[in-house]
Amino acid sequence: MTEITPKNTAERHFFRASAADFKKIPGNPIAYWLSRKVIDCFADGVLLGDLVAIRGGMTTANNERFVRLWYEVSGRNFVELTDKETAKWFPYNKGGEYRRWYGNRLWVVNWANSGAEIKETGLASVRSEEHYFSEMIGWTDVTSYSQLGVRYYGKGFIFDASGPAVFPNQDYGFAPLLGFLGSGIASVILQAFNATLHVQAGNIANLPWLAPAETGAVGLTDNVLLLVNHATCDWDASETSWDFSKLPIFTSDVRFDSISASYAKLRSQRDFDTQSMLYLEEQNNRIFIDAYGLQDELTPDVPLEEITLTCNPVYRYGAGKTEAEYEQLQRTDTMKELISYAVGCMMGRYSPDTPGLQFAGGAYDHEKACAAAPRFHPDADGILPVLAEAYFEDDVTTRFAQFLKATFGPEHLSDNLRFVAEAIGIKGSESPQDAIRRFLANDFFKYHTRMYKKRPIYWLFSSGKEKAFQALVYLHRYTPATLARMRTGYLHELQNKLRARIEDMEAGKDAATSTAQTNRINRDLTKLRKQLEELRLYDEKLHHYADQRIEIDLDDGVKHNYGLFGDLLADVKAVTGDKG
Repeated sequence: MTEITPKNTAERHFFRASAADFKKIPGNPIAYWLSRKVIDCFADGVLLGDLVAIRGGMTTANNERFVRLWYEVSGRNFVELTDKETAKWFPYNKGGEYRRWYGNRLWVVNWANSGAEIKETGLASVRSEEHYFSEMIGWTDVTSYSQLGVRYYGKGFIFDASGPAVFPNQDYGFAPLLGFLGSGIASVILQAFNATLHVQAGNIANLPWLAPAETGAVGLTDNVLLLVNHATCDWDASETSWDFSKLPIFTSDVRFDSISASYAKLRSQRDFDTQSMLYLEEQNNRIFIDAYGLQDELTPDVPLEEITLTCNPVYRYGAGKTEAEYEQLQRTDTMKELISYAVGCMMGRYSPDTPGLQFAGGAYDHEKACAAAPRFHPDADGILPVLAEAYFEDDVTTRFAQFLKATFGPEHLSDNLRFVAEAIGIKGSESPQDAIRRFLANDFFKYHTRMYKKRPIYWLFSSGKEKAFQALVYLHRYTPATLARMRTGYLHELQNKLRARIEDMEAGKDAATSTAQTNRINRDLTKLRKQLEELRLYDEKLHHYADQRIEIDLDDGVKHNYGLFGDLLADVKAVTGDKG
């Protein structure tokens, strides 16, 4: 962790300190670099731990068994989507990556019957249970940034040992506490207690609290509420948030028939949000610099890369790139997010007509799903072929074009396809649809797996190296009949189409008018025969697993369930972590 920028850096090469000064700091650390004004804050203020509860949380002793990412489990068992009394999985503050003000709401823990299963192991350490579900402020306990990665969680969370928390009370509400912990001053003082990158509950408890003067306090609450609001909107703009409503490019204030115009408006909004956040963070620093009397020592400046909005390109992609490079990266990611959302609509997880999560487990009702998405119906069987060529009407590339037509209108379909294709990259003489098809066939699943932190919810069934057959299946719509449907409805049909194509090409070879044409046909035939052989072998494996009518329990998590299907699926080791 580094300190907020000092004003007189030239004077900091030599330090003179008194042992008596160190005694003013809890634990008597040899923090020789701290100025007298900073040290006096301990004498003038009150320790934060004397004002509010600050606690480390639970260790389950078996996170693989008891902790999940929220989108793995059935919505019927997750408290945010169902009744608390019947839920199994509860929101879990587990720390996570560096992010400020709001976010990292990804994990759930099995707390059914007040954590009976966890407690029965005899191995877990269930600390501070009296604070579970209380309003809390958490932080990332490991940091190398100039300011603490502190966030507002509100009520409803259990918290982990790696997600320690501060609990506001009637006298000290969350806004001033969050504002202070999110200030550069808090981070400067924390260095006195802890030379490591880990920030523990005890470190936070030993911070001195000096309330801002009335003039500063008036604006502090509004300032912090705006910071939290900006960070909340940014977090919920991603489909990995359980409060995700719709993709931002579809919101009414940026939505045009042209994707390029919609994207331009969205980028303008996001740039404004980033600059607004920067201003608010620096205002927050000013308030506490004044409160602690450190105007001559510290500046309120905040590095742009620490404005932790995903719409901030410097945070998302790292500092040091040109404006053109940032723009290309942003456009590429936004269009990949559009493709991902479209796949979710194809699967019935989302609807372009109805905001919020539509289906995440239970009995799937296709008529109900279609009624919620009148402009673009989800796929009937939840199996989407992902092939290098259009062999099926419900091929994912074909359906993506249908999705754009339904959501942005038919008049601009050609331009919209081109904008998406150019963002993700067109090679050579590819058509826009060919470029999109190539991305979906070769790169989409890897992108999806990264987005969902190696716990994909759209599974890629793949025949192997030749990619002769590939299909996406939505985890929450899988049934024991899915593999049989995939085999008879798709794989066998594809085998027949490849055989017919081979016969046509062999007949065409006799009519070839040049050696080059003959050689090209022979190369294509060799590839098709390899694919057909791959399909034959895959059919044997698929038949074997289809006959087993495998049942999956969503509560077992993606890592376990993905491994039930052997090598029918792509990138098994990356998902299951199996090194064998």
